[in-house]
Amino acid sequence: MENQNNNNNYNNNNENQDTTIEIAEVQTPLKAEKRVNLKKIKEFASKSMSGMVWGLFATLLIGTILTQIASISGYSTVQGATNNSFVSLIYGIGTMLKSLLGIGMGIGMGIAMKFTNLQLVSLSLAGAVATTFRVTFKEGIVIGNFVTGFNNDPVIVYLVVLIVGILMTLVFTKKTPFDLLILPLFCVISAAIITFLLSPEITWILQQIGSFLSWAMNGSNGNSAPVYQKIIFASIIGVTVGVLLTLPISSAAICIAINLTGLGAGAALVGCCTQMVGFAIQSIRENKIGIFFSVFFGTSMVFFPKIVKKPLIWLPTIIASAILSPIAVLVFDLQSSKIGAGMGTCGLVGPLQTLETMGYSLDAWLGIIIFCILAPALVVFLLDLLFRKLNIIKKGDLKLDF
Repeated sequence: MENQNNNNNYNNNNENQDTTIEIAEVQTPLKAEKRVNLKKIKEFASKSMSGMVWGLFATLLIGTILTQIASISGYSTVQGATNNSFVSLIYGIGTMLKSLLGIGMGIGMGIAMKFTNLQLVSLSLAGAVATTFRVTFKEGIVIGNFVTGFNNDPVIVYLVVLIVGILMTLVFTKKTPFDLLILPLFCVISAAIITFLLSPEITWILQQIGSFLSWAMNGSNGNSAPVYQKIIFASIIGVTVGVLLTLPISSAAICIAINLTGLGAGAALVGCCTQMVGFAIQSIRENKIGIFFSVFFGTSMVFFPKIVKKPLIWLPTIIASAILSPIAVLVFDLQSSKIGAGMGTCGLVGPLQTLETMGYSLDAWLGIIIFCILAPALVVFLLDLLFRKLNIIKKGDLKLDF
């Protein structure tokens, strides 16, 4: 009897072990599959973000540069004013480009995510729908036009295009003879519904962030913000927006979305300029002169892979941003627009927007020359020397392979 019980226990134990092994065998591929899916999601988000930046730069920012060139050349928006026909043409092209933000972002994201030609066109229509109207809790549905402006909120457009793109890949798994008609129609209807659902909440959240930063930097009810408050928030804004500029995220899109203007935009501009000018200065001894100009007038994002490998190389530009942003705001009352805030020296959009915002005043010129070019170059250069002397940054850390 005892032997029979022992045999039963032995068999039960074996069965339990077999079950455990089977469960482990099932769970292991599931975990691996989850890791693969997570990696795919990250890649998808990264690629779509890059596509958003392409579309944003090619439409809204290029359009802004053209309209500003027209304004500097004497173009007047006053009704009945006489303008040079060529200058008017430049202004008209710029205005049209700005209105194409949604289409540009749709195309850029579609290319980045390697969609087919028809999917690409359909996605551009989704972006166009996202800029056609906005929904707010106070105003309800507001339809945009060339007079009142379009809903050029890059965050809403990005989310709408991204969700429509995901839905499109899930629904249209196989080609059909009716794709030419159904696919664009599906994207347009989906984009309208998603914009209607997302627009109020996202607009409200972004407005609250913008209002808070405006209060932190400018004060309220006619009362200026305390000096200590300006120093703290100018440093935070300068460092944060500068970091966003260097990450594979559009700092310009975020500044536009939260409507960052005034002193907050000035602090953000200095932070962005410090990243671009700083990395150009830091890396000049290790890279060709062409890379210097590409970073100075283009983007510091090219150093992000190097930062991932060694985050400490980011410290000189971050420290310089924290120091210079509040000084620029307090000494020169440096202010910019929501478009210029997140651009830095890229295409000189930031400095040009600052000049226009401050009425081309002497303080504007001095603030740009000193705090957007000279001071970032000097402070980052000295910090870089210190970090190299302490062996924190070494030769080759900033060497780019192109």
